[in-house]
Amino acid sequence: MKKGKMRRLQLFSGQSLYASDFEYIETFDREMRWLHNQSLHQPGIGKGFAVRGEVGEREVKIEPGYAIDSEGREIILTKIKDLPIPPVVGNENNKPVYYDLTVSYPDEIMLEERESRQGICHEGGTVRLGEEPNFCWVELELDSNNNLTPTGDDLEKQIREGLRIIIMRAEIQSCKLNKKISIAQRRNARLTQGNRIVSGSYFPDPEKEEWELWRQGGKNSEPLGLKIFVNTSSAKFTIPPRYKAQVVGQRYVDETIDFNIDYKTLVPYLLEGFTNPIPRQNGKLITTGFYLFILMPRMNFEMPINYRDMNNSDFFDYTDSERNRILHKLGWYVEWLGIEG
Repeated sequence: MKKGKMRRLQLFSGQSLYASDFEYIETFDREMRWLHNQSLHQPGIGKGFAVRGEVGEREVKIEPGYAIDSEGREIILTKIKDLPIPPVVGNENNKPVYYDLTVSYPDEIMLEERESRQGICHEGGTVRLGEEPNFCWVELELDSNNNLTPTGDDLEKQIREGLRIIIMRAEIQSCKLNKKISIAQRRNARLTQGNRIVSGSYFPDPEKEEWELWRQGGKNSEPLGLKIFVNTSSAKFTIPPRYKAQVVGQRYVDETIDFNIDYKTLVPYLLEGFTNPIPRQNGKLITTGFYLFILMPRMNFEMPINYRDMNNSDFFDYTDSERNRILHKLGWYVEWLGIEG
């Protein structure tokens, strides 16, 4: 039915009906319901799927619940399920391992035969299939920004696209729960009312070289300005928000400020630019932060005071360490506003 035109079965008195007719009626109703779910709801948990598990235990209990995936399919658990945690001792450094527990709609080939019958003058067949949800522990690892992400690209994609729904997160060591389980990562099928707005400030670590040169044409191309990754994971956004951001800190640079570096120029100058926040990382939309790109054109102009350059080229010739030292001394940090919805 998905590949052709939508057809509704018509019945009349005395009509001969076949198993395929009843199959079509059931398929029509099911796919129309899935289309409704997909069109008017977002993937996530609608009700239930509460999880119980205490520190030191080797299994979790999952309460009955209802969820839908991004294709509109209903994921239903009708009775309490006891699920063992992954039997892992720890990682290679003997530290805890993190897992997300996900639930998804079962593949057709995985559906359990619940009832079969003998046919009259024909072979018998299955008349009841059990749609038991598919539970999967997804191992997590730290990415380059110290965020926990799924180890497999396929699993990460299925979670991001709403085919697998996260129920909880567990920290596991010595084959048992090492900490209290977390449900902060759960996805809600019910749309939030209105926009959710969160603001914050991001202070770069002075021990790290977080401010980077922004280049468009490769390693040796002329820098367009600066860029920095701003971590907003504390906001717990569930969908990538729209961001507004600004850089706070002193813009005026001269030799009176002790940067503990050798000056390439003694001409005082301004550091200023145009900001553009992009909530993407490695080409993917994310919910845990954004890259702030600062376009910093080089300009030369006459001013009534003793500086005349904006974004002096010598600033971009410093090493990454020296540039970050200058910006830290100037007190640069990022104020941001995220709008989800």
